[in-house]
Amino acid sequence: MLTCKACGMAKPSNEFYVSNKARCKECKKLYGRQRYAETKEDKIAGSAKWRSANPEASYWAARKSRWRAIGIADVDTLEWVDILESQQYRCKVCGAPIDIYSAHRDHDHETGLTRAAVCSTECNMAMDKES
Repeated sequence: MLTCKACGMAKPSNEFYVSNKARCKECKKLYGRQRYAETKEDKIAGSAKWRSANPEASYWAARKSRWRAIGIADVDTLEWVDILESQQYRCKVCGAPIDIYSAHRDHDHETGLTRAAVCSTECNMAMDKES
């Protein structure tokens, strides 16, 4: 049994996080919510300031997050550039010119690995039908 320093209650050790035995899980979560509410506006303003000061990094952070959300495992930006260069900045399906910002990332839905760069959703769907 451990005693929480926030609520003063004695609780079993599984009610505490391994990395922090001072507060029980319940008190730690409550503290986190309160702390977030107190600093929310500062965090939002800081994030907006960083995004405006770093537009390129912000763009790629958002794009990588989206790629991970749809199940793409290899989200490295340099690898993406290598794929585009190997295709000579042309769509793998129709050959239309593409750039690093407009290209779609076709990926294997089982492995999550990128197969090619394509110009549109239609070409992406065509790639899915091929494999």
